[in-house]
Amino acid sequence: MINLLPVERKTDLSAARTNSILVRYLFMSGFGIFLVALISAGTFFSLSFAKDNAENRINANDAKYASFTKVKKEGDAFRTNLATAKEILDKQVTYSKLVYEIAAVIPSGTVLDNLNLDTKSFGSIIVIEASSTSFSNAVKLKDSLQASKKLFSDVSLQSVSEEGGSENSSDKYPVKVYLQVKINQGALK
Repeated sequence: MINLLPVERKTDLSAARTNSILVRYLFMSGFGIFLVALISAGTFFSLSFAKDNAENRINANDAKYASFTKVKKEGDAFRTNLATAKEILDKQVTYSKLVYEIAAVIPSGTVLDNLNLDTKSFGSIIVIEASSTSFSNAVKLKDSLQASKKLFSDVSLQSVSEEGGSENSSDKYPVKVYLQVKINQGALK
């Protein structure tokens, strides 16, 4: 086929085709920009709505938290009291068990007149006052306390005397015994 169109006309037709392609690209680009702007606006409004909802929930939770502050304070006070009670119970000394163990080592024919126990008594030397029916029972008391290594150490007689005829003396236990002993730290275990 022979092209009889002049050269100027050919260049005009070629430019017209290029222009129509560029116009299509321009419309497609404009439509793409419009879609991106529409999606961006939708995302912005969606995030703004989510932000408002989150702030409303935060305010509601802050109001609930404020109402639970009293309960939290009571719980903290209870926890503190519980810790204090545990500490006290851990340090509590049960003297009744020790008294029964001491009573078990006392021989018959002797009684304790005075025994003071407190937390300072353990590991230190104290004086025990006892009464006995005879001098031999007083020695048995000393030997018995000395034999109980779990309870006592450093057992020694301070004095033994007979109190016959005195107004305060008992006819059944006329011999007064004073013993110096050290109560062991592990006596309560």
